[in-house]
This record gives sequence, C-alpha cells and structure tokens, in this order.
Amino acid sequence: MTSAITPGEEQVLRALDICRRAAEAMTTLGGPDEAWRSGTAERLTRLQGTLDQVKDRFIIKSKVCLPFTARCAERATALEVSLRALGADGSTGAMDAFAGDLDALEKAVRTLDGRSDMRGMAIT
Repeated sequence: MTSAITPGEEQVLRALDICRRAAEAMTTLGGPDEAWRSGTAERLTRLQGTLDQVKDRFIIKSKVCLPFTARCAERATALEVSLRALGADGSTGAMDAFAGDLDALEKAVRTLDGRSDMRGMAIT
C-alpha cells in the first residue's frame, strides 16, 4: 500500500521538475551567451540537489512546511514563465527577469531547507 503524496511533497516535486527542465533548456537556449547559460545551469542543478534532499524529510509531509513549500512552488512557476519569455525573446530584459526569478527561487529553497531541517525541534 502506498501513501498519497501530500501537498507539501507535491509542491517540492513541482519545483524540482521545473528546475530540471530549466537546466536542460539552458543547453539549447539561443539568446544568452554560453557563460551565462552554463552558470545558470549550475545554479539550477544545485537547486535540484537541495530540493532532492528536502523532498524526503518528514516535516515536508506535514502542514508545518506548507507556507515554505508553497513559496517554492510559486517561485518555480514564476521562473518557468520567465524561461518561456527568455526562450522567445532572449533580450537583456528577459535575462534580467529570469535571473531575478532564479534569485527569488534560490532564497525560497534556502528558507525551506533551513526550516525543514528540524535540528533541535521536538514534535510533541
């Protein structure tokens, strides 16, 4: 018998999938220069690693982390939208918008990672 995926797990998996697809897209993107694309792909790969570690933590299955997982999913969705714009446009403005969304996602993932670590936390 398998357990159902909780909303927190679903949100983390969605963010993880968007990061994976965005990193893959960096290899085929035509507009930005190679250094920008490879640096961005590395950042996205690091985010994937963090999200992959976080997704199996016990606290993610509870409602305690929902505000943090929701923020990650929202930021990842914004990144996905700006990736589409970057692919269609490739201009400096689209690159800046994507970079800003990536910064916001990194911050959300760091916060989720810290909050879900549960060091020193006791569940009563």
